[in-house]
Amino acid sequence: PAPPEYTVVAYGENGDGLKNYLQNLAGEPETVHKIEVRGFSPNDLTSTFYGHISPFAEIIQESGKKIALKLPADLTKIGDWAFSNCTGLTSIDLSVCTSLTEIDFYAFKGCKGLTEVKLPANLTTIDYSAFDGCTGLTNIDLSACTSLTKISGFSGCTGLTSIDLSACT
Repeated sequence: PAPPEYTVVAYGENGDGLKNYLQNLAGEPETVHKIEVRGFSPNDLTSTFYGHISPFAEIIQESGKKIALKLPADLTKIGDWAFSNCTGLTSIDLSVCTSLTEIDFYAFKGCKGLTEVKLPANLTTIDYSAFDGCTGLTNIDLSACTSLTKISGFSGCTGLTSIDLSACT
């Protein structure tokens, strides 16, 4: 059988599992590491105070690695400022997050390395400035988002050339 597309990594207590995994990764500086992180709490994806990234994103940012991230089906929330300015994040796959309905304020703001976003069908809200300043994004496919009612978050995405809204009614 083919190897899995993403390596499953346990978040661990206070993110220790993710930290250890990222510290032990080898490869060229431009290597993108595809990981699926499991076992974290919603608080790990929420800013601890206004304008500060989440503990989860802080681990990624401090690693200095380029990460293609897939989050698990049981994810319920991506909070304010969660991955803001996390330049090591190259893609985020939320497509299986069946309980995720909202991406909060500034969640991915300034993620300049972010080139690809996969969103879940049940997403209803992309809140204010959620993806602002993500200059690496070239297209956003919202065609699977059949419940989407609010989009307010792509200002300053200077590379963005297309947004597929075909499922939005």
